[in-house]
Amino acid sequence: MDEGDEQTENEPNLPAKIAAVVVLLALVVGAVFVVIGIVPHKVHEPKNPSFVDNIFASSVVLVFVRIALLFAAGYVVISVVGLILGRRWIAEMGPFKASEPIARLERGAEALQQDLADALETVEGLESQLVENGVALAQSQLDIEFLLDQIDTMEAQKEGK
Repeated sequence: MDEGDEQTENEPNLPAKIAAVVVLLALVVGAVFVVIGIVPHKVHEPKNPSFVDNIFASSVVLVFVRIALLFAAGYVVISVVGLILGRRWIAEMGPFKASEPIARLERGAEALQQDLADALETVEGLESQLVENGVALAQSQLDIEFLLDQIDTMEAQKEGK
C-alpha cells in the first residue's frame, strides 16, 4: 500500500463531508438568529400574573431559559446527526427490528467460526496422519529393499554352490 491509499482510507467520504458542512452551516445560521433574538426587547406582563408569569417576567430569566433551550436543541441536533452517521438511528420501526437480523447474522457467524475451527482440527489431524503414513511408508520401503538384498544374497549363494 502506498501513502496515497492510506490518506484516502483515513479521510471521511464525500457525503459525510457534505453532511458535516451542511450541519455546521445550519448551526451557524441558527446561532446568529438566536443571538439576535435571545435578549427580549419587551417582556409582556399580564394583568393578573400567576407564579410562573412572575418568574418569566424577568428578562434575565428569559435569557437563561433561551440559552438552555439553545443548548438542548444543539445537543439534540448533534446527537441525531451523530446517530445517523453512525448508522444507529432508528433501530426499530413497528414490528421490524434491526437488532434481530443482526443477532441472526452474529449467530450465523459464530456457527461458521465453529465449523471453521472443526475443519481446521480435522485438517491438522489428517496432516499428522499423512506424516505418520509417510514415515511408515519410508520404513516399509527400507524393509523391502533390505529383503530384496537378502533375496539377492541368498540367490547368489545358491548359484555359488
